[in-house]
Amino acid sequence: MGSSWRRLNFFSEEEVGYLDESTACCGLDDGGLARGDAQGVCHLLDPTMRERCAFAAHERGVTHLLQPRGSTLLFSLGLELEGTVERTFMRVWRPEAAAADGTAPCLRHVKLFERPQPEPTVTCWCVADDLTQVVCGLSDGTVLLLRSADLLKERYLRFKALPSFAAPAAAPVTAVHLSHLQRGGAPAELFVLTADAVFSVSGAGLRHEARKVLAEAGGAAPGCSCLSDDEQLVVGTAQVLYTKPDPKPNPSPDPDPHPSPSTSPLTLTLTLTPHPHPHPNP
Repeated sequence: MGSSWRRLNFFSEEEVGYLDESTACCGLDDGGLARGDAQGVCHLLDPTMRERCAFAAHERGVTHLLQPRGSTLLFSLGLELEGTVERTFMRVWRPEAAAADGTAPCLRHVKLFERPQPEPTVTCWCVADDLTQVVCGLSDGTVLLLRSADLLKERYLRFKALPSFAAPAAAPVTAVHLSHLQRGGAPAELFVLTADAVFSVSGAGLRHEARKVLAEAGGAAPGCSCLSDDEQLVVGTAQVLYTKPDPKPNPSPDPDPHPSPSTSPLTLTLTLTPHPHPHPNP
């Protein structure tokens, strides 16, 4: 039986010219998009990719944007000038209240690094659904955590390095993900990824903080990991997709009396094999 190739068009594509000027972007809860530029301006686009408003967010450029799941607040990272030194700050905005004069209500303003020294680059970040934790992965392998009972009302906020990732490492952090037992609730687990390894952190920032290695021989490149709808970690490589299994597996009727001290933490879910021969265009 002969075979044929077909092209499946899952996405519609439309040129949006000004996005190539963006230094950061994220999706919004209304289906629109927020993008930041090197001039420090945050632009809010509607679902048709038309700009509906813009406001000045950071003095020296926007580097990261994020809207937590289930929230209308917009989080930004950007650079501010202190004397002659550029410092990294996090700001929390209420974008729906942006005014025509290019301003928006800034609800919080927090410095990432306490000391004015050469700052490592923020490579990735995430915010908990309940806004109690903000995690930043850095280019030197450090992981910063801001923990707060009420991010909008607590008077003093401070980012601190996680003890289990405080010492500079050779590998930059490529992704951080906070997993929740239920949507909108408190985080239950933190996943930290580098290009070569996957880690799980429980009790992040607390006295009983514990780090566990899930995979030593393979991590993920930037943008190649996420959490599924059921809060499972998904890691993608050029050949395979892995998921972290349910931490509470069904009990076995005949448990192993001598369990291995390190179980296989990542499960292969899909194998992608490139076609060995070029195929004709559909």
